[in-house]
Order: sequence, then structure tokens, then C-alpha cells
Amino acid sequence: MGDIEGMFFKVRVSERHRDFLRYLWFPEGDTSRPPETYRLKAHPFGAVSSPSCASAALRKCATDNEHQEILRKFYVDDYLCASFVATEAIETRKIVKDVCRRGGFNLHKWVSNSKAVNDSIPPEEISKSQQLNIESFDPPQSERAWECSGIQWRITLGLR
Repeated sequence: MGDIEGMFFKVRVSERHRDFLRYLWFPEGDTSRPPETYRLKAHPFGAVSSPSCASAALRKCATDNEHQEILRKFYVDDYLCASFVATEAIETRKIVKDVCRRGGFNLHKWVSNSKAVNDSIPPEEISKSQQLNIESFDPPQSERAWECSGIQWRITLGLR
């Protein structure tokens, strides 16, 4: 399982659409002065349109790189994939990470129930909860899978 880092902020808003993402700012917090108007250049977290715009950008990235099949394993910015063989999981992680990188997305916070897979991941890319107890898995940790759905993954060892 992995997560796209700051997904919405990675998707740029075209110049002609930035007026839809205007906001007012009071310099130095002084509300007695007239506010200044700013426009966002990237999609903000929390805007109703941001998830669909970010998903469209991810679809474009997958299509451009001829890896449309990876989209079935994403829920907004979370990637969840199952494999029964560690070497296959390691290779899949590298391919998906590379495809996302080509689209300007950084896939990180990796979690696996395989020591071999975890050992193949650079330490800075492993989920913080996974880093805390990566050797023992005692007691088994839970990791949120697809946060919006409420699904939790109970991590246990066992992948060959």
C-alpha cells in the first residue's frame, strides 16, 4: 500500500481557471485594511472539485505511460495492491512509483506485510507507522487502507 504525497497540490490549475480559486487575504491580519486578492495555482485540499481533478490527472498520467491497469488499484491518492510473491510486489512497486513520478506524483508511505518487500523500500519512503515496528510486527499493526472508506488492514507476516 502506498500514498501519493500532496496529490491535490501537484495538480496545477490552468491560468484561465484560476479565477475560480480566488481568495481574500488581509495583510498582517489587519482587517481594517482592504483585503488583497490571490488566486491558487494548484488544487487545494478540501475543495469539492479537487478529488476529481486530481483523479483525472492520475488517469492522464497512467494513459500517457500506457499503464491504465494501475488505476483500478487507486482510491483517490491511495494505492492498494495484493501479491502472493515478494519479488512480484517489489517489481510492481517500482513500476507504479515510476509511472506516478513521470506524472509529477510522489508515491510514498509504503506499507507491506513482507519483510523482503519492506527491505527493498528506501527508509524515507516507508510509512511512519511501519518504521516504528518493522522487525517484530508484535502486536500486529493496523494501517488505514483507503481512509475515506473506513477499511483497516491488519498487517501480519506471511508473504513468500
